[in-house]
Amino acid sequence: MVNEKLPVFILTGFLGSGKTTVLLHLLQKCKEEGLRPGIVLNELGSVNVETHFFENERLVEVLDGCICCSVKEELKNEIRFFLKEENRVDILFIEGTGVADPKEILDAFVSPELIKFFDVHSIISVIDASRYLEYNSLFSSSREIKQMLHSQITNSTLLLLNKTDAVSSVIKEKVLKKLEKQTEGKIEIIETQFGVADLKRVLSQRMIDGREENDGTDSPTHKNHLFRSVKITDFSYEMDKKSLEDKLSLISGHVIRAKGIITAKKERWHFQYASRSLSFQPYTGTAEDCIVLIGTKLPVTTIKEIFNVR
Repeated sequence: MVNEKLPVFILTGFLGSGKTTVLLHLLQKCKEEGLRPGIVLNELGSVNVETHFFENERLVEVLDGCICCSVKEELKNEIRFFLKEENRVDILFIEGTGVADPKEILDAFVSPELIKFFDVHSIISVIDASRYLEYNSLFSSSREIKQMLHSQITNSTLLLLNKTDAVSSVIKEKVLKKLEKQTEGKIEIIETQFGVADLKRVLSQRMIDGREENDGTDSPTHKNHLFRSVKITDFSYEMDKKSLEDKLSLISGHVIRAKGIITAKKERWHFQYASRSLSFQPYTGTAEDCIVLIGTKLPVTTIKEIFNVR
């Protein structure tokens, strides 16, 4: 068993903000510093189509729910993987779903079962600079999205303003001013592009025994959210890139995030859809073709019709 508390960093951020990109960068930098990182990945659905990014890593996956609420007890059980000597790591990263409440993830780690083994050092929120103003707009966003984004930001100890390369200097300044107001200037903000940030600054300890200094708040209670995922696997035809793009455009008003694996002209691709933008990377793994859609009030019947599935 591990004798010293394992430092934990909770990585949060709304759908499509770039959490996985940030995590991959942090893992690389940790290894360059001689640290052995461990990872907990959480997905709302029954499959994680990004597992191939973490081959040969010390990894625990928690699927079919959000570790801040419906599968919190499963997290408490699965996390004991890192307490075994053969699975020992130097630092642990928890990547929550894009709709996770970081305070409730923290609540799991300060439970009597885990607090003597794990020490949460920081809650890091990744923010999409290109969508932040839209998500906070009265006209182009929903109350649920605004509340979720607000909770993730104000319950963090560090903000990574990501994708700053995708906005003008004027928009960036508007985002920074709104964040300063939202956080009352109490949370450090680091600007990033493609998830790249200074390791020492990001991994600074900003919490003591799972709480910020002078934080006397009680543990939060669970609140249900309206974000859901739909998984599509039974294609009756080849899903090429253009077809996928066209189909996603038909439900772009409901789908905030999508990802998956498709085969097009005998080539396999891992795709990402965020901020209404679709990108592809070659895929060489063995996972089955699938599409995972995440959003609010997903029109399941319409989705099945569009993707021609039963």
